[in-house]
Amino acid sequence: MGDVKAVEASGKGLIGATLGAAAIGAALVVTFWLPAEYGVDPTGVGYALGLTQMGLVKQGLAAAAEEEAQRDPRITEVLSRLGDIEAKLDALSAGAPLEAVEVLPAEWRDSFTYTLAPGQGFEVKLTMTEGQAAQYAWHTDGAGLTHDTHGEGDGEISYEQGRDVASADGTLTAAFDGLHGWWWSNPTAAPIQLTIQTGGEYDRMLHP
Repeated sequence: MGDVKAVEASGKGLIGATLGAAAIGAALVVTFWLPAEYGVDPTGVGYALGLTQMGLVKQGLAAAAEEEAQRDPRITEVLSRLGDIEAKLDALSAGAPLEAVEVLPAEWRDSFTYTLAPGQGFEVKLTMTEGQAAQYAWHTDGAGLTHDTHGEGDGEISYEQGRDVASADGTLTAAFDGLHGWWWSNPTAAPIQLTIQTGGEYDRMLHP
């Protein structure tokens, strides 16, 4: 009989300890964690300790980051081109003639990245009308590609060709109505990642 009472007492003690721990945990959440993380301070203790102010700062930073992420995605491309623009400005300050330094626009309409397998060809085209001018910049992750910048539609034309080229930029002016753009081929035995950015005058970008 005594053993049964001892077990019951032990069980009640365990339940009491569990409830006590839960109560302490809840108090810590309300008193410290909510003010420090979210700026919510129902007891006023967080404000006295400076935790509420810290939580409000965190929430403000999180809101600012979310707002930044929801802005025009072209901001990413703007930032990615700042280095190139600064390099061109440095070239001008070093005495390079203006006509030799082509400053591309910082804002891009389209950006696309693709990985070419060994021996694979890949093409990106812009739908353009005669006289439209599209700005472009493309680069690989290191290795060079074989490329052909060309147009087809009301005629056929090759604007530029090259081998073992890792990057290029400039302006593509449509010689006639049709599709104008780039074809690349990977001549190496390893995959090559290619990124192209375009802006200016064209209807839309087409790619597989």
